[in-house]
Amino acid sequence: MKMKKLLIPIMALGLTFSLFGCKSSNETVSDDSNTVTNNSNTPFDNLGGVAEGVTPTKDSTDSNYENVDDVINKLVKADVTDYDLDSAIVITSGGSIADSGLYLLTGNINLTEAISFTKKAVNVHLIIKDANINITDDKAISSKLDLEITFLGENTITNSLGDANSDENLIKCGGNLTINGSGVVTLNSTKSGIKADGICNLFGSTLNINSASQGVSALSIYIDGANLNITSTKDGLHAEYDYDELTDASAAIFDINNGFVYIKSGNLTINSIDDGIQADTFVRIDGGNINIETNGGAPTKITESSSDNASGKGIKAGNIDYTLESDPDNEIEIESDEYAIIINGGTININSNDDAIHSNGYFVINGATATISSGDDGLHAETIGEMNGGSYTILKSYEGYEAAKIQISGGNLYITSADDGINAADGTETKMGVGNTNCYMIISGGTITVNASGDGLDSNNSILISGGTIYVDGPTNGGNGSLDSETGIIVNGGTLVATGALGMVETPASNSSQCSINYASSTTLSANTNIKLLDSNNEVVVEYNTLKTSQSIIISSNKLVKNGTYKLYINNVLTETITISSIITQIGTTSQGFNPGGPRMG
Repeated sequence: MKMKKLLIPIMALGLTFSLFGCKSSNETVSDDSNTVTNNSNTPFDNLGGVAEGVTPTKDSTDSNYENVDDVINKLVKADVTDYDLDSAIVITSGGSIADSGLYLLTGNINLTEAISFTKKAVNVHLIIKDANINITDDKAISSKLDLEITFLGENTITNSLGDANSDENLIKCGGNLTINGSGVVTLNSTKSGIKADGICNLFGSTLNINSASQGVSALSIYIDGANLNITSTKDGLHAEYDYDELTDASAAIFDINNGFVYIKSGNLTINSIDDGIQADTFVRIDGGNINIETNGGAPTKITESSSDNASGKGIKAGNIDYTLESDPDNEIEIESDEYAIIINGGTININSNDDAIHSNGYFVINGATATISSGDDGLHAETIGEMNGGSYTILKSYEGYEAAKIQISGGNLYITSADDGINAADGTETKMGVGNTNCYMIISGGTITVNASGDGLDSNNSILISGGTIYVDGPTNGGNGSLDSETGIIVNGGTLVATGALGMVETPASNSSQCSINYASSTTLSANTNIKLLDSNNEVVVEYNTLKTSQSIIISSNKLVKNGTYKLYINNVLTETITISSIITQIGTTSQGFNPGGPRMG
C-alpha cells in the first residue's frame, strides 16, 4: 500500500462520497459544483462507499488532453531542404561564421576551436557527409540561433577531455535545432550529446549518442522518423522548462507549450543512469519502437527497501521548478495537476530501476504494446491513472499500477508485483474502514490479470467493477487479500475471479447488483489448479488456472442469477453444488478475518 507523498494538489472531480449504504435509484445528489440525477440505467448506481449517484468523470483529464493536442497540432514535420552540395561552402576548420546559407562538413576535420554560427548567421543549413570531426575542450558545432543539420553517409563527431575539469556539449544550439537526412552519426560527448535552447526536432538520420550527461537536452523534443541509440550518465531524453533566479515567484507558471517530449514515430534505444525520458510538462507517444533501460534495470529481488531506494525512471513527466534571485541554490517545484503522460501507440519495452512510467499529474493510456520490468511501480500517477486500450505486461514490479484515482475501461493488462497489484492510494495515512475520498478504483472494461504478493486490487476508498474480465492471484499469506478496500467493493458487471489465502478475505459488497460466490477450501490448493464453474446446462460460467497456491476463491459473473444452481469443479473434480441464495453466497469453510459483503476486518 506504499505510495510516495504527493507533490501536487489533487484535482476535484465534483464527487460526493458516503461511507454508508446506498441511496434510492432516482435520488438527486448535490454538491457545491454539480447536481446530478441518478439514472437507474447507469452502471454507477448503488455504489455504497464510492460516489453515490454520480458517475466519476474524466472531465479534468479530457480538458488537459485537449490542451496537449493543441500543442502537438502546432508541430509540423520539416522535410529535408533541397540542397546542392556543389554550391555549399566547405568548412575545413573551426571559427566564427556570420553568413547565412548552405555549409558542408566532410572528410577528416580536427578542430582547435568550435565551428560557431553567430547571431548574424540566420537560415543556416549544415550538411555533414562522411565526416570525422574531433575537438578537444569545446563544443564541435555551436549556433546562436536556429540551425538545421542534415546527416548523409557515415559520420563521427567527438570531443574529449583535455584536462580533468573540462566538459562541453557536443552540438549546442541557441534556438530551434532540426536534424534530418538519411545518414548515420556517432556523437561522443563529455557533456550532453545535443543541447538546444529551443525545440529539438529529430526527423531523420540514425544518431548514436554516448554522453557524460544528457543524451539529448532541449526546451522540448519532437521525434518523427529518427533512429536514436543513446547511452548516457544522466537522462536519455531531457526536456527542461525551468525558471532561474526570478525576482517575483508569481512569474513561475505552468506552461504546457514548453518542456515536452513528443514521439510520433522512430526507433529509440536508451540506456541511462537517470531517467530514460524526462519531460517537465508532458510526454506523448503516438508510435515508434522504444526500448529503455535505466540504472541497471529492475533488481533481481524487489523489496520495499529496494523500491524506496530505487533511482532511474523509464518515462517521467512533471518537474518544472524555479529559483529566486535571493536564493539561487533552492529549487522550488511548480505545483500543477496538468503534468501528463499520454500513450496512444507504439511498442515500448522498459527495464527500470525505479518507476517504469511515472507522471506527477495524470496518465492516459489509449494504446501501445508494452513490456515492463520495474524496481518500483510499473505505472504510476499522482492523480488519475487512466487506461482505455493497449496491451501492457508488467513482468516485475513492487506495485504494478498505482494512482490516487484509477480508471480502467479497456486494454489488456498483466501485472506481477511484489506488493499490491493495482493500488488506489495518494500517500496519505488512512484509518481502517474510513475511506479516503481522494481515491477510488473503477474498472469498466478490459482484460486484467494480477499476480500479487500483496493485495491484488487495493483501494484506500472503494472499488467499483462494472465490466471487464478480471483475474486476481492474490497473496499466499493471510496478511493480505486478493481484494481489499476501505469502504466496500461494488460489483455490478463484468467477470471476476479472485484467488488467495484465507485470513484477510474481503468479498464484494452485499449491495452489489451482480451475484458472487465465495468459496473457502479446507485444504490448500496447489498452483496451476483448474477452477471451473458450470451452470445447470453444463455451460461454462468461468474457467481459470491459478498461478499459485490458494484457499479462497471469489467468483462473480453476470451469468450468476439468484436461485440458479451451479457446479464448482476443481481439477475436473466436482467439489460443490451451489444454489445462489443471495448477492453473496458463501460455501466451504470459514476463517478468522472473513467478512462477507463488506470491507475485510482485521
